[in-house]
Amino acid sequence: MPYGNDGLFSTRGIMQADYNVPDLDHSWIQALDALLRRDLSNPRIMLVTGDFERGAVAELLPAGRARLGDALYKGRFAGLRDLSIDGEANHMHLDLGRIDRVVFKIVPSVCFGWKPSFDMVLEHSATPALSLTLTEPHLTGGGLDVPLVVDFFVRWRRARALLRERVAMHVVAAPGPAARVSPKLASCWSQVLSCHAAARAASADAPSTADDTVAIELMRLAENAKGEHGGEH
Repeated sequence: MPYGNDGLFSTRGIMQADYNVPDLDHSWIQALDALLRRDLSNPRIMLVTGDFERGAVAELLPAGRARLGDALYKGRFAGLRDLSIDGEANHMHLDLGRIDRVVFKIVPSVCFGWKPSFDMVLEHSATPALSLTLTEPHLTGGGLDVPLVVDFFVRWRRARALLRERVAMHVVAAPGPAARVSPKLASCWSQVLSCHAAARAASADAPSTADDTVAIELMRLAENAKGEHGGEH
């Protein structure tokens, strides 16, 4: 069991604690519940929790076997869910009532040679609580797994339609010039841009400022990765 400040996370412990949660938005909890149940069935999603800036993260690879339990309580604890993996005792406790935003992030990863990771992050007060992250978005030959990344953008559009203004997309540049400029990175960012365009073209939604902003940022990263000499680095 996870532990609170008093070292106890049981039904009695929660009730006795100063659990500072504002009035719950039950429609938000229901929509977030539905979104997670659909995405957790994806075998190419892993669960990531923790913070590297604090020293550690944990990665769970459920391979489509992650399950979100039913509501455990009523009232102010109606957002509590168990997140488990079929056939395993390991699990985590997730309070959807404390999640206030969902951020889709495209973030350069040192694990991928500064090619991007693709994450759907559940946040509380701008602090990550849980990330649903794509596993192996880059192919062995160096290319992008195009169908997987197109689906990432489809999931973003679906979440945006369901959760409205509480969904965002962040595209992040790598931390320094050496990690931002190379022909391989330029090709990768161009492929990501094409995936975004494919998801946008397949959607019946009206054009949006959010789409334009993401496309402009992806184009900027692709151009920057070419460097001053068109990628001759």
